[in-house]
Amino acid sequence: MKKIFTFLAFLSVNYAFSQTIDSREAKADLEGKTAFNWDTKKAKRTTLLTLKVPYQREGQDSAEYLTLTVAKKRSKKRPSFISLSVPDHALQHNGMLIKFGQKELERGNLLKLSFDHCTEEYCTARIIGGYVTDEHTRAEIDVFQKFLEFEHVYFLFIYPNGSHKTVAIPLSSFQEQYKKLEKGKTTSPSLATTVN
Repeated sequence: MKKIFTFLAFLSVNYAFSQTIDSREAKADLEGKTAFNWDTKKAKRTTLLTLKVPYQREGQDSAEYLTLTVAKKRSKKRPSFISLSVPDHALQHNGMLIKFGQKELERGNLLKLSFDHCTEEYCTARIIGGYVTDEHTRAEIDVFQKFLEFEHVYFLFIYPNGSHKTVAIPLSSFQEQYKKLEKGKTTSPSLATTVN
């Protein structure tokens, strides 16, 4: 019974995801830009790039945050990991769904990330080495390369009451920041955009 519920929930979320991203309101929101600080923390061998993206759930007064962290070792071109954290109100067993887009959504399946760690406040999913295994095809997907090539990334998660939330982040600021990291430069805050 649980497998059937999970499958039906996934189908409804897949549909809801497409509807949300294709809506005129979502596209209009993507046109506006809001300044977000990429927090850069350097250690001896690793640099962390962190972006906190505010969003608001329907019926909620206060903002919640999706936190995106990219960890890169100085000696490596690729990140050690990319982590995503959202408040633990999200349905933990459904994880988080990811889709990339240019002017239109990328073709193919939604990528599913399982939450590998949950506390009383947040659930976190990690993309080790920048790769995710597609649960449908079992192929290894290079998510990090998509971060460098696509204009936007969309994250979707659902809540126990069946409602869902999509957060969209333009990737141009990440791409600029990561190139500067590879060259060993630190910069001032860059721009990102969200769809709430």
